[in-house]
Amino acid sequence: MDTTKKKLISRRAFCKNLTIGTVGFATLAGTGYTRLSSGASLSDGTTKKIPFNLPRRAIGNTGMYVSVLGLGAGSRFWNNSHLPRELWEDYVHRALAVEGINYIDTAINYGSNQESEKMLGTIVQCYRNDLILSSKTPQRHYDGVMRDIETSLTNLKTDYLDVYLMHNLGQNGSETSLRQLENGYNAILKLKEQGVVKAIGFSSHSAVPQLVSQAVDHLDIDLLLLSTNNMFNYKPHIESIADRGVAVSTIKVMMPIEGQNPSQTGKTLLRGVLDLPVCSAVITHRTQDVFDSNLTTIREYAAEQGIDMYYADFSAQSQINDFTFIPSQTNFQLQQDKQRSVLSLKTVGPLYSNPRRPRTYALVNNKIWKEAEVTINVRYTDTLGTPDIIIPFAYQDEHHWCYAHISNRADNFHNVIMKVDGSNRYTIHTERTRSPLQTKEYYRIKLVFNADKGSVCVYCDDDGMQEPFLVASNATFAPGLVGLGSFDTLALFDNLEIHGKVTT
Repeated sequence: MDTTKKKLISRRAFCKNLTIGTVGFATLAGTGYTRLSSGASLSDGTTKKIPFNLPRRAIGNTGMYVSVLGLGAGSRFWNNSHLPRELWEDYVHRALAVEGINYIDTAINYGSNQESEKMLGTIVQCYRNDLILSSKTPQRHYDGVMRDIETSLTNLKTDYLDVYLMHNLGQNGSETSLRQLENGYNAILKLKEQGVVKAIGFSSHSAVPQLVSQAVDHLDIDLLLLSTNNMFNYKPHIESIADRGVAVSTIKVMMPIEGQNPSQTGKTLLRGVLDLPVCSAVITHRTQDVFDSNLTTIREYAAEQGIDMYYADFSAQSQINDFTFIPSQTNFQLQQDKQRSVLSLKTVGPLYSNPRRPRTYALVNNKIWKEAEVTINVRYTDTLGTPDIIIPFAYQDEHHWCYAHISNRADNFHNVIMKVDGSNRYTIHTERTRSPLQTKEYYRIKLVFNADKGSVCVYCDDDGMQEPFLVASNATFAPGLVGLGSFDTLALFDNLEIHGKVTT
């Protein structure tokens, strides 16, 4: 078994994703359930959006973001398969279309007849573009995993999964070494290489910490789904796992109060998980009241922490109102490209001097970010010089701000992190490894910054977001606005996401 892990730890530990945070689901058993008045059918064949109204966290460096409250589709979900479809269907609709939960976790062995996957298969198609869909296999042999993935894709009526996990690492003590996982792991790795699944890993209720640690250090995995209050409590190990570049979601969060009504104890359990570097707490709620209580906990927590987010897909003209344009809105317009609506930087502004600085950009209004993770799709179309894209951050005013200048070449002015501080711009990065934007295709760029720590890391999907190509450490900059733009290049922008903490 090849145990050479494909991830470097040192820079990732420095640039690890901010634990910027969010918020499941419930079964309908019991006579006290009241049907939700969603006002919409899930079976009319239309595509439905999951609103961006709950904070989300990154699944490591996969480029995927999940609501910190995930919808668990275990026994309390599939045990309702005998109930009228509109009851549990309405509940899923509320979780996704109303509350903004975008992460569902299921498994092929949830239900003796795969009820969980089959029930979800009747629902998830209309949300598929916005949904992070995860399933699991209990198989440990290569062929068994390959059979299971085909069945799961059929059950869920999709041609790919966002996350695919080998279920129950440790198998209640019967698995003690990575060698026992070799054939199954090779299968899920092959599925990722083929693009059938986007991210891979393990779930576990019972594996000893040493086995989990070996998997983190020696296997190329993206996510662990770990119990916090069941057969084993992994909470003491989560920070170490995240520091080593593997994302963690949690299960069994509410196990200590199982069978009780919502209480401060439940809030304490959920908040205790949110304080950890986890991307989501996956919960199958027992009742609507429990669901409501957990949503309240999430929103209170987000408000206290100053957690905020912003998303623009540039599909509506009204999104233009979210931005301040420099020098003018006339430099930008919405247009169609590759069958989607994008923001086009169609003309560049005048050259600026006193101080010298970029000339055309757009800033997201009214949010002063002190730390954030900014991701955006970019494509340059024409240029007056060297192709370039900028991501402004820490913006105070035209004479005081920072920006990542991303280009297909590297010199004193291209592929750099710059600061404008009342005088001509100057570089603040401490490390530079490569130059993206080598073609006119779309690239996904990610910028992660923290004003308190003085850290900035810039990633590109040309290496799968694995390692930053620009790094600044011990820099000095203030909280400020965030945006997009260019120095002297015409460009297209799509799917801007900002997750972070704002000043209160």
